Amino acid sequence: MEIEKCARLEGGFVMSYNVYNAEDEYRPGGGIHYSYCLKSGQYCGFGFGAGVHFFKEEGFVPFYVDFITMLNTKKNAPFINLQTGYAFGWSNEYNDYQGHEFKGGLYLGIGAGKKSN
Repeated sequence: MEIEKCARLEGGFVMSYNVYNAEDEYRPGGGIHYSYCLKSGQYCGFGFGAGVHFFKEEGFVPFYVDFITMLNTKKNAPFINLQTGYAFGWSNEYNDYQGHEFKGGLYLGIGAGKKSN
């Protein structure tokens, strides 16, 4: 079995839904990621990556392990990916909460897209 090396640069719209102190809010934003992976076959690969997400009042820098699966072998195939790791974070919104520091935490990203050659 031959292992193929690949890299991805992704950018897009990020959908975020936050629940804090019994208040919930939808917060859209944007993000960009770079992933490096090893593909053991035509359909899936494993790797690692890093990125940045920006929202109105907060931002995150995630570092993660990455799993991607292609849904077919065509040149512009759709894909699904899963990212899990840790995201460092900062926020301008939570400065008024005494004893609370916004540092980041567990990162989980689920995405879908279309490969472009």
